[in-house]
Amino acid sequence: MFLFRRMGFPKLLPLFYNITKFWNYKSMTTEQLMYAVNYSMSLYAEQTNSVLFNFLDNHDTGRAIECCENTDVSLQKLIFLMTMPGSPCIYYGTEIAMPGIRAPYNRRPMPWADIDSGKYADIINEVKTIINLRKQYNQFQSSNMVWDHKEEYPRLVTYCKLSDNADVPLQIVLNAGDDAGLSVSGEIIYSKNYTDNVLKKNGIIIYRG
Repeated sequence: MFLFRRMGFPKLLPLFYNITKFWNYKSMTTEQLMYAVNYSMSLYAEQTNSVLFNFLDNHDTGRAIECCENTDVSLQKLIFLMTMPGSPCIYYGTEIAMPGIRAPYNRRPMPWADIDSGKYADIINEVKTIINLRKQYNQFQSSNMVWDHKEEYPRLVTYCKLSDNADVPLQIVLNAGDDAGLSVSGEIIYSKNYTDNVLKKNGIIIYRG
């Protein structure tokens, strides 16, 4: 957190700061995340938000996977980034959950031999799927979003994305807390750790409806 204060990230890069604070340090509730994201969106005009350069990590920060208990958490962060307006950036290595808490470890070379051997095939395919969803569904890039805060689940992130170019909204649910009961009435386009109407800890579900 010292790095954040020293570099002024809370004011200069509020979306990055609050994603990191919520998922890495678990020091926020969903309600606090909601207010923080709404505030960050209010700092700029809508046309500015639509082109903001957003990221989970870069050469001046710890890697996105750091402080995450597993890759499912890093995928939650990626989906949140990809469903925000702006221009999402994936720093090299984030697509394989490369570790590195600080320089020079956050700037190490890509492990091409391991990638070619298929060691990271699963996480790479997940990232590709999420990127393709952003390309396929206009709602991902829209600034029109509605939060659905649930008091009984203080770290269940639930929001709806709408778009003038799509007639059906997308519902995004990211469970950063304990297992949560969730009944889905719509076409599921992406899910992880969702079975028998229960979204498990670190689970993800995106559905139309």
